[in-house]
Amino acid sequence: MAKGQKNVQLGFYSNVRLAFVKASLLISFISYLFAEILSVQNRLNVFNTNIAWLLVCLLSAYYFIKQKSAVDISHFNSAFFNLGSYNLSSFSIKGIEKKYRSLFLFSVVFILLPLLLLAVFIPPNNWDSLAYHLPRIEHWIQNKNIFPYPTNLIRQIVTPPMSEYILLQLRMLSGNDWYLNLVQYFSFIGVLLLATQILSYLKINYKGQLLVYFILLSLPLIIFQATTTQTDLLASFYLLSFVLFSLEFVQENGRHLTTIFYLALSLCLGILTKYTVAIYALPFIVYLIYFVLVKILMEPKSKIKLIASTLIIAIGLSLIIIVPFLFSNQQAFGSLTGNEYFSASMSNSKLSLQYTISNVLKNIADFISVPVNAFNNILFSVLNKVHTIIGISVNEKGANWNNMDFIINNHINEDSAGSLLHFIIVIASIVLLFKMKSKKNILLYLGGLFFTLIIYSSIFRYSPWNNRLFLPLTILFLLSAVYILHRTILKEKVLFALMAVLLLIAASPVYFNRAKPIIADPFYLKRVLSHSPKAALGGKTVFQKTRMENYFVWTPFLAKQLDTLFNNIPMTQSKMDTVKMDIITEFDSHEYMIWLKAREKFGPHFYIGSAQNITYHPYKSNNRSSNYFDIALKDSAMHWKSIKIRHN
Repeated sequence: MAKGQKNVQLGFYSNVRLAFVKASLLISFISYLFAEILSVQNRLNVFNTNIAWLLVCLLSAYYFIKQKSAVDISHFNSAFFNLGSYNLSSFSIKGIEKKYRSLFLFSVVFILLPLLLLAVFIPPNNWDSLAYHLPRIEHWIQNKNIFPYPTNLIRQIVTPPMSEYILLQLRMLSGNDWYLNLVQYFSFIGVLLLATQILSYLKINYKGQLLVYFILLSLPLIIFQATTTQTDLLASFYLLSFVLFSLEFVQENGRHLTTIFYLALSLCLGILTKYTVAIYALPFIVYLIYFVLVKILMEPKSKIKLIASTLIIAIGLSLIIIVPFLFSNQQAFGSLTGNEYFSASMSNSKLSLQYTISNVLKNIADFISVPVNAFNNILFSVLNKVHTIIGISVNEKGANWNNMDFIINNHINEDSAGSLLHFIIVIASIVLLFKMKSKKNILLYLGGLFFTLIIYSSIFRYSPWNNRLFLPLTILFLLSAVYILHRTILKEKVLFALMAVLLLIAASPVYFNRAKPIIADPFYLKRVLSHSPKAALGGKTVFQKTRMENYFVWTPFLAKQLDTLFNNIPMTQSKMDTVKMDIITEFDSHEYMIWLKAREKFGPHFYIGSAQNITYHPYKSNNRSSNYFDIALKDSAMHWKSIKIRHN
């Protein structure tokens, strides 16, 4: 494709992928608008939310009915399995080799469908979801607004809320938490579609697109996150959407306002999901600015409209999406992010080249660690010696989160799972890069990614969950790896064998997930094989546990404790009266368990809040005095107790 030309001939699956991405972005935007608008005058409730979404459905139905051209079903016959390769209209199903179709079908049946079932039938049970993602939603519903409220767990207030805005809509529309994991699951599907579509725009055929599909499918952290209510896959989806529409913007010379709209929308939604998206998007933003400036110099008169429209759309969406949350923080905390209220700082204590190098090395070490102590001990020893050379300790307090000592983090879960194999794939691709004749653009791309890694490591401390925070950047690195591998490895058998191996690897985190074991918990298997006495303590699969047991997968001791606690909480004189609970939580309190147990005992007739001496300024209607509450519950190191009961 000539530079600057628009890719007008898109095949069926390219159109489907773009439709999925655009629809997801619009649904996200509408979810945001409903959360913000309905919170005005405390009108955020189930009835208003249902009416709002009913209107959206009716307007959407009217729009599609009014369309002059209907979908031609015959396209399905010729486009099926083509996976959106470049100019798919020129391909047919007969042009796709059977072995690739079989491999793809196998992955759908044995990887994607089991993950979908887990996402629906297993409740959210990861640590952050129970601590602050889900409790903040319950507070919003209870308060009838999304504004700051009193809480000891400050993460419920200051962390970017876009993911929870979508979860909020699902929670109110369904009346329960059964579908909340689907946000991350469909973000996972969206990431796969975006990755293949980006390669399609770069003229990589279906084999290369399948390669990136299997590489991402086999990344353990993605699999683990796909059935949680974490936010990293959603942030990755928005970032990849921004990259995709940036590519479209360049290819069509910025002629289409819809592309500019989706480009700006993706970035704004991404930043409201994770602030770090702004850092990862920085190289692409710089390139877009360069592209626009070059066009101005070449065609100054015709590009004034482009600049004006781009600025209006970008600034307008920023004012609508990002500014309200920052303004709310400023009103409540006196700062835009409220990070000063965290007990442990996320930023480095100083800007230092030594800190930057140290954090880059520690982050890489975490990613390539494996659950084998001997390997990790060697890795730590090497890292320690390198730190001696650069003149800084690996345990430097100012560069480590919460002043902690650095350890090789090899927990296989949704927060910290790395992958030595995927690191090797990236390194191998960089080596093979020198075989390519035309490599200027890919070198600039990789240079931009390394630049963002350096910026991040210069600003933020090392933390044990940085693998999760780096997920969007990891995906961008893997995209470049696939592009290089497809261009340099000409032997098709090698690429197909790699896909098959990656598919087998993908099965492990699906069927042996510690939090959602379909076959077995891998740590339980390890205990059985080593004849450990602890083997008798576990071993249940998700099908052998009740839904309530699956909530407490990380803290089974807490279930009985809360049963006893709520048995001791008296009912009000009338069963219709509201039981008002003042809770005092800690940084990692699983507050959502209190909501579950309260709903189980009191039905809808309870109120959970906080009357503590909060140092920030909550929204006025969300504040309650201590006299309002009947009982106070306090958590200390995951041990809840009642500290006050007021009898009416």
